[in-house]
Amino acid sequence: MSLLARIRQLDFLASEFLTWLLYRCERQNAVWKLDASPAFELWPDDRLRLEAPVDGVTKNLLSGGTPSRTAEAHAALATGKLVQEARWKLLRGEKEWLFTMKAPDLDLRSVRLPELLTEEEDDRLRERLSLMRELEETVELLLKTFLELRLSNGWTRDELPAVSEWILDGTPSNG
Repeated sequence: MSLLARIRQLDFLASEFLTWLLYRCERQNAVWKLDASPAFELWPDDRLRLEAPVDGVTKNLLSGGTPSRTAEAHAALATGKLVQEARWKLLRGEKEWLFTMKAPDLDLRSVRLPELLTEEEDDRLRERLSLMRELEETVELLLKTFLELRLSNGWTRDELPAVSEWILDGTPSNG
């Protein structure tokens, strides 16, 4: 099997990661303290796209407010649809980023960086690059945390049942 084929077998991890982020953001009230980095806030913003894992099957695009907290989002997850795209808001100190992450490659799209403080054009470019690097490092830290948990015994014992319960608690029949 080629390397590309083996990588494609892991595409589901991006959707699992995005779903896990939704769950953790709600359970942790959006506050994250990971490794030695300063605490930050991350929460889902106003856009969420879910799809069935089979091509040609319905998609759900939810927007406005906090769609991840809606009964529609939980019902879609409960029926096996996967998070394919989510818009996020990140706060680190006084800085605020808005961005979209898409599965399966976790591309950062539609990134809105914090307001620039520098006036000089060369310095503004450096500041923009630094802010983009800070966002990428934060997402990498979140992904590292997820993968460490996903590969641990705690995933099937504790985390997966908790995520499943969270999904079902938000569906109309249980909520």
